[in-house]
Amino acid sequence: MKEKPAAMDSSPNITSLISDFITLLQTSGKSREVFEHVGPSHSEEDMFSYLWSLQEAHQSLTPTPVSAKKSQDIAESWLERGEKELFQGNLEEALESYSLSILFAPHPPLPGGPGGSDVDRLDCPDRNNNFDILIADEGKEEGRRRTYRDFDLLARGYGGRSAVLFEAGHYRKCILDIDAASNYSADESHREPLAERRAKCLARLKAEEENGKIPAKKKLAKLSDSAGSEAPELPDPHPAIPALGKVVRMAFAPSQGRYLIAGRDIGPGETVCVEKSYCSALHAQHLLTHCCVCLLRSLTPLPCPFCTAVIFCSEACRTEGLAGCHWQECNILPTLVNLDMGANSLLAYRIITHTSYATLKDLLLVLKSEECTKPPETIGFDEDGMYISSSYRPVYHLVTNRKQRPPTDLLRRCIQAFVITKLLLESGRYFVKDDSGAFDPTLDDIVLVGSALVHHMMNLLCNAYAIGGR
Repeated sequence: MKEKPAAMDSSPNITSLISDFITLLQTSGKSREVFEHVGPSHSEEDMFSYLWSLQEAHQSLTPTPVSAKKSQDIAESWLERGEKELFQGNLEEALESYSLSILFAPHPPLPGGPGGSDVDRLDCPDRNNNFDILIADEGKEEGRRRTYRDFDLLARGYGGRSAVLFEAGHYRKCILDIDAASNYSADESHREPLAERRAKCLARLKAEEENGKIPAKKKLAKLSDSAGSEAPELPDPHPAIPALGKVVRMAFAPSQGRYLIAGRDIGPGETVCVEKSYCSALHAQHLLTHCCVCLLRSLTPLPCPFCTAVIFCSEACRTEGLAGCHWQECNILPTLVNLDMGANSLLAYRIITHTSYATLKDLLLVLKSEECTKPPETIGFDEDGMYISSSYRPVYHLVTNRKQRPPTDLLRRCIQAFVITKLLLESGRYFVKDDSGAFDPTLDDIVLVGSALVHHMMNLLCNAYAIGGR
């Protein structure tokens, strides 16, 4: 995209907050006292609890809310730029401008609820790739079409982007944008040219399929979506660690911790590990180029109906995100990004929200007990002797190296956890009951979550990995 994420603005970042905190501590004469309560000999609960008790911390470390609301003026500006670039034949620039116009344009809630999704599409095949559905839908389109009265700007954005996609030869994606433009348009006169363009797309796609012709090279091929791929099959999985093959085994040494050993020679290209991440998060600079759910780069992103901080690559990912990870973060993600605390802070936030407060409360005391009572080589394995990657237990038990960290580093991790806990409280979407009703957390609830965040701010430094790509 052409500019930094919409969430970024001039509000104080984490460096400014810490500077203000240190100044307050010096003014109140508490600098030495802080390091009497924060250090390798103190537990995560003790350190976080002390920091939460400090008036100076609440005064200086409470982040300023940052908004990433929709803006008709910004959307119109990008729309005008897209029209100009399309007229000049600059398809790449026009595509990005129209996508930004769609991102900023006011958007109606999607059917299915406030965190909702298009329930009509939940069980549908992938509409981005199934040409048969596009053909079959032709006769049903009018009956399914919904008209929204105040969202013509959104319709014009989709309509303009469909024109770019048609010129570039991306006919399937063009049809999807035409349908969205028709869906949101309140002006019948705009629908006729869209219908004509849709008919041309269908005719060209049908001709290619019937005649077996090789489609012409697309003008925007270099901007095509990232290619997703199916996970390879793991032959002969390990009986206790299903993500690993039997070809490897786990070993332990006090000086090295746990490590893997090959039980035999491993051939080139042989699959020895297939593991899905417990959770993941995008680097801030990719929030408007890659899907916040599947992390794939998107040529024709779909917007969040409520914010301008993220994009989705498909209806399926938007459904999943608005029912899960993005619903949790939508109203505070702009603030979290603006704080500029680094990728690990975003990932720690995702770990906690993915785990849920109820799960954390049930497991945390058990996991802390295991740290002290279980042999180190069995840490992370459950009661049945299984190491399950989708469970919170192995994530929690990743090494933190807390006792090797200097007090200044531990204080920084506690401050990061303090700020994220403030955002969890601000969101109103984390401390919820089983029936999804929010509740006011007690001090014990806050310390439980805050200390877990301190723990993850440390173990992510040793165990988080980034994947690069286009």
